[in-house]
Amino acid sequence: MVGELRREIGCTSLDERLVTTAEPALQAWPEIYYGLPSLLFPRSPHQTCAPPACDGWAAPRRPEEWDQPHPQWSAVLEGEHLRITRPGGRIWFKGPLLATRQWRRLARDRGTVLQITGPFAHPRQFPTLAVAGTLQLVLVPFALSGPL
Repeated sequence: MVGELRREIGCTSLDERLVTTAEPALQAWPEIYYGLPSLLFPRSPHQTCAPPACDGWAAPRRPEEWDQPHPQWSAVLEGEHLRITRPGGRIWFKGPLLATRQWRRLARDRGTVLQITGPFAHPRQFPTLAVAGTLQLVLVPFALSGPL
């Protein structure tokens, strides 16, 4: 269904998963962060866990350290439909992404996107959390299918 977001987030070392359908306010949005095409994924208020480090998620580092994508992740944008798979081939995100031509071109040319998640529900909350170091990031391979 258009407008529906389904995410699968690992919550424990035993791979317990939480699958949620979020309202549009909690959907992902594209940004350019430190010159990198990035995807911001807010955690919903009832999600108390951070993504597991075993899937490649880490606390923020210096931007120059974001040069090697995690090889077991995959992000593909087909038109306005984004599909992200996590290690093990399971769907992590599947839904719409309204990205600008500039973002699409940058992501296509780099071949990677930086995924960012944290306890935010609105873009205005992101800078404060970035400064506080409460975000989780993973660089993933990216492919664009179709026109810019």
